[in-house]
Amino acid sequence: MNPTVTFEGGYAINSAGDDAPLDTMVAGLRARIGDDVVCNVICRHPNPTFDEVHAVRSLVGIEHPSRAEAAGRWFRGTNPDDDPTPLWDVVETIESSDLLVLGAGNFVNERGIGLLHGLLPRFTLLASIAATCRVPVMLYGLSASPLATRGARLAAQALVDHADVVTFREEVAIENLLDAGVELPEHHLLPDPALGAPDPAPGRGDVVLRRQGAPARPRGRRLALAPRDLSFDARYDDQIADTVKLVDDWLGRDRANDVVIVPQCTYTDSPLTDDRTVGRAILDLVGEPQRVHLLLDDVHVPSDVEACYETADVVVATRLHGSVFAARRGVPIVGLAYEDKVAGFYRSVGLPELCLPPGAPASDVIAAVDTALDGGDRIRRHLRDRIGELRTEVDRYVDLAHGLLTG
Repeated sequence: MNPTVTFEGGYAINSAGDDAPLDTMVAGLRARIGDDVVCNVICRHPNPTFDEVHAVRSLVGIEHPSRAEAAGRWFRGTNPDDDPTPLWDVVETIESSDLLVLGAGNFVNERGIGLLHGLLPRFTLLASIAATCRVPVMLYGLSASPLATRGARLAAQALVDHADVVTFREEVAIENLLDAGVELPEHHLLPDPALGAPDPAPGRGDVVLRRQGAPARPRGRRLALAPRDLSFDARYDDQIADTVKLVDDWLGRDRANDVVIVPQCTYTDSPLTDDRTVGRAILDLVGEPQRVHLLLDDVHVPSDVEACYETADVVVATRLHGSVFAARRGVPIVGLAYEDKVAGFYRSVGLPELCLPPGAPASDVIAAVDTALDGGDRIRRHLRDRIGELRTEVDRYVDLAHGLLTG
């Protein structure tokens, strides 16, 4: 019987940074075991295009189809007036699997948390189902935010207690859980698993940009932006204005310079999850919009998104995986650390000075861009060497999953 691995995470929502770790694990397991490994992906929106791109089979899970439909409700199949079929379908999928992989990403947090509502309770419930079915569980490259409530701490403790292998992608995630009083079992600290995804084909960035109506290469220098809408937090009221100052400063340096805005996520469930929304807000206010290229089509295949950065001289990223993808291409990076995971990545690549605190004014971002540009070839060499080391460490995720499948 073919070995079967079931994944659950932030998959199939048009988010390149969330899908790249899936590519890492699927490719790694098939390299070790063979192409007969069956890879299920439990997600909110199964679709055949996603299945074809990632060589998986997507199945509907217990999330509601939209944020609006989830309001005031527990997971699908668990409300008193629900058809229980969605829940039992997930149980049967897990029961027929040889391994359940939960992650990667920041699922250990208090956003939207309830007894049967929110990211952390979802993982805790699925891990409990797997334990009941005697299916091993791997927590895959998780991040963890500070936990203040008793419910979140209990859910996090239950999650790690049900897992057979526990892996984190930043040291601060471990620190946050220990500070919250969570007792951790044996665990592994490994790099961001997106670092191990397959590389884009040579010259792919030029193809993708032309398809989007943007020039493959500018005559001068190119600044690439990986924005994220941060309006959920009042500290970021000046986010758009500061980004516009950055763009106008860049364009004013040389008439041949341009800017490319690369949406990492184009999920339309909320304006907060569609990076094109913040991209349009920037574009509406810059002084010379004809020199700013916003990629509007659904370019969310991880390798295609990554390829866009290889045409840039420097990248400023709010989205974590804007920094990750640019670093994989050896492009100098500046990060805006809206969450601990961003600062953790910059520490892991040895460039903490190029990661700024949330709400950093435009003047600080411009200064960091100059520092990154001045580093030029030195930073490119450093990133190539460091990313090479980290990609070797990423193989450990696949080793651990393979061990659960064969052991």
